[in-house]
Amino acid sequence: MRTKAVVFDMDGVLIDSEPYWQQAERMLWQELGISLSEAQLRQTKGLRSREMVAHWHRIYNMDGRSPDELMRKYDEHMLGILRRGIPLNPGVSDLLTRLKNLGMPLALASCSSMEQIETALGRHGILEAFDAVVSAAMDMPGKPHPEGYLESARQLGIAPPACLAIEDSFNGLIAARAALMKVVVMPAAEDAGQLRFGAADLQIGSLEELNQETLKTIIDS
Repeated sequence: MRTKAVVFDMDGVLIDSEPYWQQAERMLWQELGISLSEAQLRQTKGLRSREMVAHWHRIYNMDGRSPDELMRKYDEHMLGILRRGIPLNPGVSDLLTRLKNLGMPLALASCSSMEQIETALGRHGILEAFDAVVSAAMDMPGKPHPEGYLESARQLGIAPPACLAIEDSFNGLIAARAALMKVVVMPAAEDAGQLRFGAADLQIGSLEELNQETLKTIIDS
């Protein structure tokens, strides 16, 4: 089915925020005397804040602190980082312009809160490029559940199989696939080439690879 809309993830796709999320996570756990390895941090990549906190809350002693308290502290750390600014990934502005010139409706489906989305993208002036913005921090399941992608398609008024999702995480890839969307995946350098990302229609290393010719091929497929 020909692609009629594109749905972007934010973290890791539009902005290279994953290292900063890990920084905020380390700050949170270090306050409790907990040290997580890089491999452990990757286990929760692509999950909502609440789900990440709940995961580690089940495993470690949190000094009597509730998941809600820990999540608020984590989000505070991340908002502070976002307010200082995170640059856009290479190729973002050109790709958004290219898609808009094609008349393609755009949506954002993110595990971040609306405040985090507005803080991160508002400073770059690209938030208005999106016709729909869906935050999984709303009252819906987070990735790998497909609801965020399904809600994006509903808001755009376009059937999910006619949507192309652009993701960076395996949880996001699963979510988009479960929503029956085509998927372009842009995994982090340390994850590139993993067989599990073969479930995507296309794997790229940068949004700059989505030139006019490549876009036409995947849109028409």
